[in-house]
Amino acid sequence: MKAPLAALAAACLVFQTSTAVFAEHIHSDYSSPSEISYEPTNRQIVDSSTSRYASYLSDSGYKLICQGNLVAAENLLKQAVALDPNHFAAQCNLGYVLNKTGRAKDALPHLLYAFYSFPEEPAVVPLLAGTYQLLGNLPAAIQLCRLYISRFPGAPNRDYMAAITRHLIAESTEQATKNYNWTKKNVRVFIHPGSGLQGYREEFEQVLKESFSSWSQAGVLTFEFVRKPDRADIECVWTDDVKQLGSLAEGGEAVLNHQGNAVSHARIMLLTNRNSAVAAMSLQEMRALCLHEIGHSLGMMRHSRNPSDVMYFTVAATATPSSSDIMQLQRLYTH
Repeated sequence: MKAPLAALAAACLVFQTSTAVFAEHIHSDYSSPSEISYEPTNRQIVDSSTSRYASYLSDSGYKLICQGNLVAAENLLKQAVALDPNHFAAQCNLGYVLNKTGRAKDALPHLLYAFYSFPEEPAVVPLLAGTYQLLGNLPAAIQLCRLYISRFPGAPNRDYMAAITRHLIAESTEQATKNYNWTKKNVRVFIHPGSGLQGYREEFEQVLKESFSSWSQAGVLTFEFVRKPDRADIECVWTDDVKQLGSLAEGGEAVLNHQGNAVSHARIMLLTNRNSAVAAMSLQEMRALCLHEIGHSLGMMRHSRNPSDVMYFTVAATATPSSSDIMQLQRLYTH
């Protein structure tokens, strides 16, 4: 499973003016991925040294993020940071955009800057924790989650962050997990409708089908989409209720029925909205989630330690299975 970017994976957007000092920094398993959730912030920290035009650019960038236009938002936020390097909101929200577009390493300096300059501001902590998670630095991500829980005991998402912390600790000490496989070569798939669910987009179904197609490129299994669930080997279900998943940290889930190593049925649940009041689930995030959960449904229960892999334990900006992912699937079905 994976948790939503699955789980220091949603990010915090910052909408504010501020002063900062430069520093360094430290971000969902849907067998289920767990990603630290963060979002942009509209927190205002007014300081007389803050450039008014930089604030205008930062605020405009925040609005573009909320509209899902990350490319335009990045352009404005970079201008804001160039004009005023001490602008808290611009630094945080630029870090958010860079995380969401697969550039966590580039996001790090901006988020460290904000973190060390404004230690009492909660919005930057999940962002920074999520960045470290995306970079594969679990100890730093865990440390930041714990810091958030202790420093901000009244935060509304405290329970979520506690769940994420438990998930990350479990991942960092994960014992050998058993893999499974299908005995048939053609696997039938049924996709339940998602219309009416919060955050659901009609494009999600096509993204899900394309994700199955991506896994078929391994040459191990083929997939046939059927019209009735009672004919399916794999059922895919959309949900907007995280309580239907294994924990608050999850973004998706794959449950396998098996006898010995042989899988007889799998049920995939995919969360259509994440732990965010601002930015909606993007098609890129949904693709990464679908790829990860499908991987589990094919029997790949072990998570990768490489952030570039689809089967990394949290959702990253991954559009297709890596060569390592493909090799692991082929090995599972040829040995």
